[in-house]
Amino acid sequence: MPPTKRQRLGRKTAKAVSVKSARATENEEITVRRQAGDRKRLAQRIANETPEKRHTRLDKQASRTAASRAHRSRSDATRKARARLVEPVEQKSSHMIADAKRKTRQLCPTKRLWHCSAFHYDPKENYAERQCTAVGSMQHECKFCQALKYPGEALGLCCNNGTVLLNDFQGTPEPLLSLLQGQLPESQHFLNNLRSYNAAFQMTSFGHERRKEGNYMPTFRIQGQVYHRIGSLLPMDGDEHRFIQIYFMGDSVEEASQRAKVVPGTKVGPISFELHM
Repeated sequence: MPPTKRQRLGRKTAKAVSVKSARATENEEITVRRQAGDRKRLAQRIANETPEKRHTRLDKQASRTAASRAHRSRSDATRKARARLVEPVEQKSSHMIADAKRKTRQLCPTKRLWHCSAFHYDPKENYAERQCTAVGSMQHECKFCQALKYPGEALGLCCNNGTVLLNDFQGTPEPLLSLLQGQLPESQHFLNNLRSYNAAFQMTSFGHERRKEGNYMPTFRIQGQVYHRIGSLLPMDGDEHRFIQIYFMGDSVEEASQRAKVVPGTKVGPISFELHM
């Protein structure tokens, strides 16, 4: 297969000169019509291209953009350096002071340094002026779901620009609402033992090796692996129903009584209320 003839890379070809001369003499109406036709042909070509061609085109476009930006950055740096060589001493001094202030404002410590600053808080440091810590206030409202967001959050972070629709929160069902609002005789007992009543409906038990140090434990410390204990769906002969096995008893009265029996500090009444919600 013969090698492909390489096209001329310069812009001084005969066709380029002809096109340039023609465009120099055209009026505004012809220019607008020509540009509209170019946009239409470009959109049609992009719509008809295959995924492979589109991927190749975007890669070439990204390479050209990166090369152009690199060349422009080098050119700007060269022009700036040449201008700094011939500028007066006073102007050079003012530029140096401005550059130092700009670098100070843009200076942002690393994540590790900010993490350590939480343990070495400096009251003299104004953390609100740092761009990486000043998140602003929740004043931006989404036009689709009316969620309030911080200035730096993405537009579609909350509802994906209206594509995600959630139902409104439903009210707390009865009699749980009355128990929480203190309207029933057993409300105070229920509120004082919320964790116990929550544990009465769990399906598994929490397995861990708790670490204790002396007689005082300010925190809940665990050493080793954390896991869930789950048994069979039905108890062994002679054993009582526990955890997930209670869900298969088939009698709500016996189920409430067994839950209150398994979890100390609970009563049958509130458990029966929750079973019938």
